[in-house]
Amino acid sequence: MVLLILFFFVLAKDVVTLSHSNTKEIEINRFTKSYAKCEFSVHKDGPDGVLVTGAALDMELYYSIKCEPYDDHCLFVSNCTISSDEAGLKPYPVIDEYGCSLEPSLYEHVTYVSNFIAGIRNPYPVRFRSSSGAVVLYCVTTLLPTTAEGTCNRHECMSTPSP
Repeated sequence: MVLLILFFFVLAKDVVTLSHSNTKEIEINRFTKSYAKCEFSVHKDGPDGVLVTGAALDMELYYSIKCEPYDDHCLFVSNCTISSDEAGLKPYPVIDEYGCSLEPSLYEHVTYVSNFIAGIRNPYPVRFRSSSGAVVLYCVTTLLPTTAEGTCNRHECMSTPSP
């Protein structure tokens, strides 16, 4: 049985601007722009594996996100869900708001190869009981400002205990 893989990523860059006035109030304007350019791909067995568009249930998958560099920013992947491609079915959360796995046996924590390359290892693909058998992976992908030293402040996930 072949599993069809669909994946969607929302790419947004939060921009915060501060304005000072004579009354010592600070006005904060927050808006979102989506101008980063990213490539998304699914590989068999790891980041250097063969590109795949479908998978068997016993195949290890690796979801790769590569974005063009943007000055003084870094990539952050969070809030991932999986769902069927059929309308009306509730998405199942697998990665939390910090990029940490909620289901470590299905999806590992988001890992970062560099400031603009991230990946999610999926050791055991799942299948929904739908007519197509497709699985949709949806993640929020954001560009975060780096520190003055050029490092990215991402949350560190707790390691999962070995069985």
